Amino acid sequence: MSLLLLIGVEEALAEGLVQGLAGQGHQVITISSAREAPEALARADGPATLLLVPCEGIHDPALSTVAPTSAIVLYRTQADQPPCERPSPVARRVVAELMLPLERLRLAKLLEYFGERARLRGERDPEPPPEQILR
Repeated sequence: MSLLLLIGVEEALAEGLVQGLAGQGHQVITISSAREAPEALARADGPATLLLVPCEGIHDPALSTVAPTSAIVLYRTQADQPPCERPSPVARRVVAELMLPLERLRLAKLLEYFGERARLRGERDPEPPPEQILR
């Protein structure tokens, strides 16, 4: 299980992402701004694997201090929007820029990949054996 932190994601999009990713066994937390992240992460089961941020949210100064080991995925919702800017404090943490909801499967694969990577590095608890997972 990986943890995705949705920061400033519009409600309809967030609802669809939460339903799809939670159905795959991931934990998804939605907050309206990066300032709420410390409190939200304190209630979570572990550190955030990915942060999903709209392009315009990348300029929030609080974002540079949120979950410093987590990768950032930027998104836009319309094809005619220009590519996202990547300011220097967080540019190295940005791993992808997606067009949502069109690329939601790519988001799921990124979450799986970075979740497994975190687990192998010891940043997340190991997955329980299949017989211990309640369905």
